[in-house]
Amino acid sequence: MPEDGDLLQEGFTFPPKLINAAIGEHLDSQGVKIGPSATKLLAEVCRVVVVEAAARAALEARQEGEQLVQLPHLEKILAQLLLDL
Repeated sequence: MPEDGDLLQEGFTFPPKLINAAIGEHLDSQGVKIGPSATKLLAEVCRVVVVEAAARAALEARQEGEQLVQLPHLEKILAQLLLDL
């Protein structure tokens, strides 16, 4: 399990097994395979989205005078985050 701040490290990425497990089941049922380079790209996209969501939720929490990010902070930023993708 990553430690706090590990996602922000430039070398961090989600393991290919995790990416394949997350989307592979859906695609396997359709007969689609994902190559290693596509898996790496998806892992990087996931990392960027998670880091951006965390940063936006932290800003939301800070604006509310809180130091701990909680689910309501993520819920507030989620719609705009998805639109920005």
